[in-house]
Amino acid sequence: KQRELIERRAQELKEQRKREEERRRQEEEDLKRVEEEMRQQEEEERRKEAEKQRIAEERRKQREEEDLRAEAEARRNADLKKAEAEKGRKRQEELRRLEEQRRAFERAEEERMKQQERFKREEASRLAEEERQRVEAEERARREAEEREAEE
Repeated sequence: KQRELIERRAQELKEQRKREEERRRQEEEDLKRVEEEMRQQEEEERRKEAEKQRIAEERRKQREEEDLRAEAEARRNADLKKAEAEKGRKRQEELRRLEEQRRAFERAEEERMKQQERFKREEASRLAEEERQRVEAEERARREAEEREAEE
């Protein structure tokens, strides 16, 4: 009877060890599974963080490019305004120059007309003087001829 008790006790201990072994194996598997899940979770978090960083970097680059484009556009607009102002200034300068030329031409034309008038008056005066002298000379010659005739 004692032997049966010992064998039963040995069998119970054996089964208990087997259960403990199974429980320990189960705990190790659970631990491994939990560790694997944690590792995957950490990997997922690192991947998400890397993606956030990539997106943030992409947005930063995009803003930089937009800023550069805006600066270039502003410079181009300033250059266009400057060129337009220069063009306007040159146009005004050209108009002023043409106006001065026109006035100079008008003054020259006026002076030429005055000279022409003066020349016509002088010419008329000279012709009138020549005509007066010719008439006087004819008158004198006629008188002298009359006087000679009267003397004869």
